[in-house]
Amino acid sequence: MLEVLVKMSVVMDYGSDKLARVFFGCMPEDMKETVFLTLGIHWLFKKMGRQKFVVKRSRGWWDLAVIKCDGSYATVIAAGAGSSEVVDIVRLLTKFSCEKIVGIGLAGALKREVQIGDIIVPVQAIQAYAKNMNAAVKHSEELYSIYKNLLKDFCIKNGVSLHEGTICTIDAITSENSKFYAYAERMNFLGVDMEIFHLYREAKRAGFKASSLHIVSDNPILHKSFVDDIPKHDIFRKNKIYRKTPTLIRNIATLLSTR
Repeated sequence: MLEVLVKMSVVMDYGSDKLARVFFGCMPEDMKETVFLTLGIHWLFKKMGRQKFVVKRSRGWWDLAVIKCDGSYATVIAAGAGSSEVVDIVRLLTKFSCEKIVGIGLAGALKREVQIGDIIVPVQAIQAYAKNMNAAVKHSEELYSIYKNLLKDFCIKNGVSLHEGTICTIDAITSENSKFYAYAERMNFLGVDMEIFHLYREAKRAGFKASSLHIVSDNPILHKSFVDDIPKHDIFRKNKIYRKTPTLIRNIATLLSTR
């Protein structure tokens, strides 16, 4: 399927040198085998840029950084919120040496037991209002297994919980209404985001291994959404994880570079 889409795209007719320069402001060799996509959270990319392990930064349509992890390297790309940028970036990555993609995003929790600051790993993702789970796309268990224990230890050390399950991807924050929440409860979703279904689907089509982790930014089920007054202890808990995410990314990259 992706092969057909690539052949139909005039953009994809260009060589890797041109595509790297225009879209990422870099050279093709700056695209490493492991690529991290920060999904709709540009502040995280800015935090990454201040880390000593970042050895190069560039800018095209999207910001890019190369990070050093022991004797190897990984690439970090700042994707915007929503599906279109994720789809374009994954398709462009087929022109480079990418093999593994790890998404780093935010998610709204859809379970009472999931707290702000916790981490969700979507083992599968589905678009909102799909009728059954046959439409879901799974992550790469093989890829996740490499850094799963590291992520568990990170959560224990920082006093948050790790949740694995199904996440629902919706087209816009304002699409979350009573109809959606009733649907989410019926389908037993763990959380909601705006990108991950599209990342998993496009990665699968391209033959990439992909997984992701999401920091819980809000929980509308507990009336702790972006428009609610979130308690200070929840904000503190979330911000603590935000601060430590750049180092977590580097540690995951280090593990993936050895496999």
